Amino acid sequence: KYSCAGSSNARFPSGPLVEALPFTDRDGGASVRTCIYPPMPLGGARMELDNLRKLIKETTLWEEDVVGRLGASEHQVRILSNRLKDYYNSDLGLLWKDNTKLRSRVDFLESELHAFR
Repeated sequence: KYSCAGSSNARFPSGPLVEALPFTDRDGGASVRTCIYPPMPLGGARMELDNLRKLIKETTLWEEDVVGRLGASEHQVRILSNRLKDYYNSDLGLLWKDNTKLRSRVDFLESELHAFR
């Protein structure tokens, strides 16, 4: 931050703050000041718009791919869920449930036994 407030040594430029641009002749003899803005890049706004459209198209294709893979994953989850449900309802699954219940009961009885010691 620059501040000249309270400074008696402030210096101001001796020349004009903005330089005048040179004149160029146009058709019809009218004099016009030279343009100071840089030229538009090759292709300009149309090229930028085309690039944005290409990006949107690529993004849309990517999203379609993601949605497709998500659908395939959901299908696999459904298949695995059905297989797991079939396992739980099978004889082996019922034995596993009974074994889990018995193990839980044994753990409870062991904790009760340790409480009396």
